[in-house]
Amino acid sequence: MVKIFVGNVPGACSAADLRGLFEAYGLVNECDVLGSYAFVHMEKEAEAKRAISELRGRLLRGSPLTVELATARLRNATKLYVGNVAEAATTRELQGLFERHGRVVECDIVKNYAFVHMEKERQALDAIRALSGTELAGQRIYVQLSKSNPVRGPAAAAGIPPGP
Repeated sequence: MVKIFVGNVPGACSAADLRGLFEAYGLVNECDVLGSYAFVHMEKEAEAKRAISELRGRLLRGSPLTVELATARLRNATKLYVGNVAEAATTRELQGLFERHGRVVECDIVKNYAFVHMEKERQALDAIRALSGTELAGQRIYVQLSKSNPVRGPAAAAGIPPGP
């Protein structure tokens, strides 16, 4: 799966509008509009590259779109693993839940689990304590540090090991 960043998205643009643009180039797994930018997940790399090439600069409701491969800007973010995510849950709902505890840098649902990257480790630890066991879209989620997240700072001091 390929993640594409779309910038300069006009205010009245919905995820369905953007999805329609990208589906002309291949299968779109997910499309989330977050204000003036969006992330589109396409199944095949060749289709994603063609969409990027052909949609970069295209006018959408008078705004030229910025379209490029998404790059990780998560150097110091704390990555959380969220398990037991309901199929009906949306990225927007999940992000909203975590934003009550701090700035969410990135949020991706992958089947029945998700990864949420929080700007500060303290905020991530607060989110773990507050949200593990809470209900989202009819299912209780559990939240822990991701195994691919180096344990440092307050988490290391508290002896909290990384999760999956």
